[in-house]
Amino acid sequence: MKVEKAQVSDAAEILEVQKRAFHQEAVLHNKFDIPALLQDHKSIQDDFNNYSFYKLCSEGKIVASVKVRLLEGNILSIGRLVVLPEYQRKGLGRTIMEFLEASYSGVTCFELFTAEKSVHNIRFYEQLGYHIEGRLDDPAHDDIVLVKLVKDNRKG
Repeated sequence: MKVEKAQVSDAAEILEVQKRAFHQEAVLHNKFDIPALLQDHKSIQDDFNNYSFYKLCSEGKIVASVKVRLLEGNILSIGRLVVLPEYQRKGLGRTIMEFLEASYSGVTCFELFTAEKSVHNIRFYEQLGYHIEGRLDDPAHDDIVLVKLVKDNRKG
């Protein structure tokens, strides 16, 4: 499987993967009103105006995706890396992250956020060289703490 740029025509399928993947996070936090689960088709289509989306397919269906955008300071913001539950722990997330780091090798830093309770996610990113830079309250839920993970990409 190889990572490919997704098109707006992929939005509905990406949304379905996102909702299935984030259901596990909802269970972990006992919060089923998280933005990734509430997002609708129009909203994800609109996201294609502000983000680049990438996908991984297996047998013609999207099984993983991610969205990214460049921020001020030449920072790549990585969002909603999602993998269908039945495809998790098979290296697809790593494949996408390595693709992003190679494709955006000129950025100064990669950054992303995940919930502090998502220890598997944090461990995954730490294994890829990311480190926790800070914590903040989730703007949608004041009882969820997010961690900011970063990976410096400056050479030398």
